[in-house]
Amino acid sequence: MPLALPLNQVARRAGLATSLLLAAALRPAVAQVAVPISWVAAAPTTLGRSESQGVGVGNKVYVMGGFYDTSLQVTLNGEVYDVTTDTWAPMANMPEGITHSGTAEDGNNLYLAGGYVGQAPGAITDHVWRYNIPTNTWSAMPPLPGARGAGIIVRLGRELHFYGGAIRVGGTVVRDTPDHWALNLDAPLPAWTVRAPLPVATNHLGGAALNGKIYAIGGQLLGDEDFGNQSSIYEYDPTANAWTAKAPMPRALGHTANSVCVLNNRIVVIGGRLNGPAIAGQVVEFNPAANSWRDLTPLPLPLLAPVAAVAGGRLIINGGYDGLHPTVTSTWRSSLVLGSRPAQHLPAALALWPNPSTGRGVSLTVDTPQSGACAVQISNALGQDQQSLTFSKPAGAFRHDLTVALRPGVYSVALRQGSYYAVQKLVVN
Repeated sequence: MPLALPLNQVARRAGLATSLLLAAALRPAVAQVAVPISWVAAAPTTLGRSESQGVGVGNKVYVMGGFYDTSLQVTLNGEVYDVTTDTWAPMANMPEGITHSGTAEDGNNLYLAGGYVGQAPGAITDHVWRYNIPTNTWSAMPPLPGARGAGIIVRLGRELHFYGGAIRVGGTVVRDTPDHWALNLDAPLPAWTVRAPLPVATNHLGGAALNGKIYAIGGQLLGDEDFGNQSSIYEYDPTANAWTAKAPMPRALGHTANSVCVLNNRIVVIGGRLNGPAIAGQVVEFNPAANSWRDLTPLPLPLLAPVAAVAGGRLIINGGYDGLHPTVTSTWRSSLVLGSRPAQHLPAALALWPNPSTGRGVSLTVDTPQSGACAVQISNALGQDQQSLTFSKPAGAFRHDLTVALRPGVYSVALRQGSYYAVQKLVVN
């Protein structure tokens, strides 16, 4: 992370800049209507930091490691924020000083994988660490198959997924990697296995898991923080073991590994690095069901590589680099409870017929290994609920006829049964 925004390399990057501008010109316009969020100042951390690791669990946000001074030294320190009391408390020091590692959680544990160790530029690592919340202790897990920095880790069900990142020698990124590995947390002898690689290799990307899918969001190419940031987003389906391109972000972003979170079945991307170069103050939200983006209320100040998380239904933002100070202690949070982070789900098989439909009836076939009640929610392209219903099914495949009254348009049909979840697009003529 630079301590200034250098412009002296613009000329030699003109070709790349022209390509990015051309791509932006060809991209469909996205409505930029901000959704109101009232940001209020919250208790600051004891130590200012950027490029740190962090995640929300329940009513708390955990922030660990990161740069803490102008020399880009790395701290072992960790702090935990309690949204109910608006206070920070210490947590056990990290086993090693890490930056550029993503963070995942399963309710009782936090997981960090890869990153750079020590003062910048820092050595690349394959280490994977688990922090147990109840015991306030760290332990080592099976290392990644290869050392990676600035990749991403998410949890989908009982699997960790690590993807993207860079191979760096000294301070130079020599190669971006599309590698994608998964680790079964419940296996007797957990080991990383190969999954479908990313369509485009990037580092400093963001990621999220939501409703049985995982997402790779933006990132930068090689070491080009100034003009190499990307707007692309890819969705991974574990059943098909395949990535699919989704609607790009309104603007290219990198440096968001720990500032992407899930709120109300949407993915929220906060701050980061823009092409230009510039630091982002925008907050953008992706709706997977509608495959669309919208802007939310911007941050009180632009921040590169903050920690952003959902805790107690509120968005919490801490730390980062504001363009003037290499680290900040500031914490911001939404004044109101905006919702809750939904539980991650196991994928269910769901099919609709006929599709397209006339809007009066559709048959739904769902296949899960358990019996019991199923809840169906039909929403329009704006994410507005149109119809809800429940039915019961035996274990295995089951067909249920739905009576619907829908106007012509595109809808999402979401089915939930216990820990199983699926969503399909429904077209009504």
